[in-house]
Amino acid sequence: MGLSTRTYHRVLKVARIISDLAGERDISP
Repeated sequence: MGLSTRTYHRVLKVARIISDLAGERDISP
């Protein structure tokens, strides 16, 4: 997708924050 490494890690961090706010500490399928 042409994402840089920095952007990729930023997206992962934001996704983790959102999941924490949603109350889903454990990422499950």
